[in-house]
Amino acid sequence: MPLSFPIFTDSPEVLQKSLSGSTKPQYVIFFASLKPETNESWCGDCRSAEGPLTEKLQIAAKENRAKLIYGGSQAEWRDLSPGKKSLWRDEPWGIDRLPTVVKITGEKWEKLIEEDCYNEKKLSAFVEE
Repeated sequence: MPLSFPIFTDSPEVLQKSLSGSTKPQYVIFFASLKPETNESWCGDCRSAEGPLTEKLQIAAKENRAKLIYGGSQAEWRDLSPGKKSLWRDEPWGIDRLPTVVKITGEKWEKLIEEDCYNEKKLSAFVEE
């Protein structure tokens, strides 16, 4: 089941500008792209995180405070060669593992990474508003 959050396709700089000024937490979900033949993520941790993320971030999604960014196919994500490396791997984002959820509250950035994205206790504490 693919995630049902708005998909963000602009540059990292555009995203960073769009998140400034909010008093409520904003969530950016970095996720492995879907395989066309199955419509499922190629990443096992991403598949495991779909349900918990959908459940825990539903209020943020309704308030347009959650965005989804697909990191590409397995080959694209793992290609670190110059000119091919994902722009999201660079600072300030520094995304090097999927899934990663970035929570931005004012100037404060926090991350939940890989299996923590579907760990009930960690995810609940992370999303608590």
